Amino acid sequence: MGQVANLIDGKTKGLPAELYNLDPSKMKEKLDYSTNQLTAWTYGQMILTLDELIHTKDFNPYNKFRGMSPLKPIADEMEIDQ
Repeated sequence: MGQVANLIDGKTKGLPAELYNLDPSKMKEKLDYSTNQLTAWTYGQMILTLDELIHTKDFNPYNKFRGMSPLKPIADEMEIDQ
């Protein structure tokens, strides 16, 4: 996939020059536990800062940093019905 870092081109006035869809199962959040704030993300061996990544997500009541799969509520309903 190449280097994901440095996605912002200086000529585009802060807009992303490229967008990559990354596998969410390989993403891991890095937290500052003293402030409980998100500081970066890791993707395999790469460390991505917050300004290098656009994270789109659905609401997740169990983890405020990660999104919930759109299929999770449906899967829960199907499990309850069984």
